[in-house]
Amino acid sequence: MSARAVVLAVVVAASCTNERKVLDNPQFVVTSCDEAWRLATPGLPCAFDGPCSRPSPFDQQCCSDFAYCTRDVLVMDSVCQPTCACDDDSMCTFGVEECIDRRCQPCPSIEACGECPPGWIHLTRNGCETCSCAPPPQCDLPQRNCLNGEACYLGSCGGDCDPSQPGCCTTVCSAAGCIEPAPAGCYMDCPPELGCGICGADSCVCRAGTWVCNPVCADSVPFTCSAQ
Repeated sequence: MSARAVVLAVVVAASCTNERKVLDNPQFVVTSCDEAWRLATPGLPCAFDGPCSRPSPFDQQCCSDFAYCTRDVLVMDSVCQPTCACDDDSMCTFGVEECIDRRCQPCPSIEACGECPPGWIHLTRNGCETCSCAPPPQCDLPQRNCLNGEACYLGSCGGDCDPSQPGCCTTVCSAAGCIEPAPAGCYMDCPPELGCGICGADSCVCRAGTWVCNPVCADSVPFTCSAQ
């Protein structure tokens, strides 16, 4: 072990020993905010003026930690702003955040997601890309703006998203008459000639009230629905 490592080990050991002595010593009195935050042990004897406050290390945007003396005893608590809590994604910045655990949190990374089949896109949640893939939407909800008198059908959707939000679901323009949503972007059986383990439904059309789709290889795509 190098001389520097020995010195560091001695310093760390001394620091731990001193803190242990502080916690075991009933005569020790917390006299500053720095000591209160470092020890973080409610109930210790204390003697300092005014409350200490800081952004909570667990949620610096919404919560604050407080430490103060009440009858010469250290009291610690955290207070979170009710306005920071979210009930759903609509309370978070579109394309930047999602409502996760009642907090608006940055869009998750999709670097570890599998690649979408050629021509497919990543579905989104509140504008944040998800791992779920599907063919691009052909019409907008709720406008349902298809041409030539065709109906606008809802297809597969990303997990936990609002179907009315752009990019949450894929959509299909096709002839009227199908009762079920379009299975576009869903799992379907693979024909042997494709040589794939998993296939997804692509280019779906409604024919005489029944959906007919072309299978595409999608071995690395997470699916959220299954074609019947």
